[in-house]
Amino acid sequence: MEKGEIAGILNGTATEALLALSVHFGAGEGRDVATHLAAHHPSDRIRMRAWHALASAEPDAGARMRCYERGATEPNRFVSAECMRALAAAERTGIWLKGLVAENGP
Repeated sequence: MEKGEIAGILNGTATEALLALSVHFGAGEGRDVATHLAAHHPSDRIRMRAWHALASAEPDAGARMRCYERGATEPNRFVSAECMRALAAAERTGIWLKGLVAENGP
């Protein structure tokens, strides 16, 4: 309280749920908040969940992949590793390819 900032959180579960929902509603304000949290929140876990929320709001598989690629360049090792894991899992299971084929036709 002395610095006028939040230094941590006790339980991020509600924040994570609100992040996941907020990016899909409104006129972009939810995405703006998630983008800010992905870059500046003191909790690594909240930053990582913000990247997942942002990726989930992308309109197609290619955009989701580019979102995770941006997250993978984060200086925070936990956040970048989680984004790289999401990319690797998608490539391993072919999710991105299936999404691109479905979106662009056969």
